[in-house]
Amino acid sequence: MTGGTVGIDGNSICIGGAGAMSCVEWTRAAIYLGAVIALLALVLGVLLWDALRTTTPSRAAARANRHATLASTIGVVVMVVLLTWVFGGVALGVWPRDGRVLAVLPALAGASLLVAQAVGQLTWPRPSGAHREAELVSRTVADVTPLWPRRMVFAWAGTALALLAVFALVADGPRSLTQGTGRFAGPIGPYPGWYYGLPMSLAIVATVTATELVLRLITLRPAVVGVSVDWDLHLRRRSAGHVTRGIQLVLAVSTAGILVAAGWVHLALGRDAYPLESGGYGVTGSPAQQHLGAGLMVLAVGVLLAGVVMAFVPLRRGQRDASAPDALAVPS
Repeated sequence: MTGGTVGIDGNSICIGGAGAMSCVEWTRAAIYLGAVIALLALVLGVLLWDALRTTTPSRAAARANRHATLASTIGVVVMVVLLTWVFGGVALGVWPRDGRVLAVLPALAGASLLVAQAVGQLTWPRPSGAHREAELVSRTVADVTPLWPRRMVFAWAGTALALLAVFALVADGPRSLTQGTGRFAGPIGPYPGWYYGLPMSLAIVATVTATELVLRLITLRPAVVGVSVDWDLHLRRRSAGHVTRGIQLVLAVSTAGILVAAGWVHLALGRDAYPLESGGYGVTGSPAQQHLGAGLMVLAVGVLLAGVVMAFVPLRRGQRDASAPDALAVPS
């Protein structure tokens, strides 16, 4: 095997340092990379289609359309790469040394989308020329943001925070539950106690706050010159839709991850025989724990599917093309 952080060992590719090395078979790594490429191609295809179907009645409109598309593309691509790292870590066994890094990785994926969008709004093309006209109208964040994706941002965030609070109270330690009794008692984890719950809670609150700030930037950015109020509103709603759809998916992944971590531990507690860290085996399983663990796992799958559906399924026309208030053309 060669030196460095990436090397080859027989039929495997190894990642990490001398103290913590993870090796994955080439076939599994190739399947994972192929899935990432296919997912990126799908996402880029959707973004390109979304941009091409937007009519551009002027050069300024075309420039604004390209700028909005670039901001969304950069943010979404980085977000997808980081999210697939989460699932890749589970599928391939390539874990960070500290589990808290994996726990907050979805929030970091959301941060990449928000940073790209914030930069896009702060560098929005300004009007140029000796005479410029744009239809100005007072708007709120609610006017430019699709209703249901924004609601799901708050719904997933609230659900994740509630689950973290409950599991922190249930946990017997900062990241474990106790299995067995007497000399056969021992901890089992990782369980979403406060060790993982505290950084995840801070990351979730920061993500929701940053999302609202970026949506405000989209609301307040300069109007596009030479287009109608409806066209300008459509472009704002498109940018806001990319933000809220992406962030609700990130928070859905975080929520599903919490449920999976807790469900796995409760399933382990329900088994008839299991190894203990203190030595020996526990022998008395709990059907109630097994049912609870299975239920949490099923719920995690449902949450993840709901997040994916909300990220890709088109909104109703009434939500997508909400009419703007009357506006007056104002020279600028």
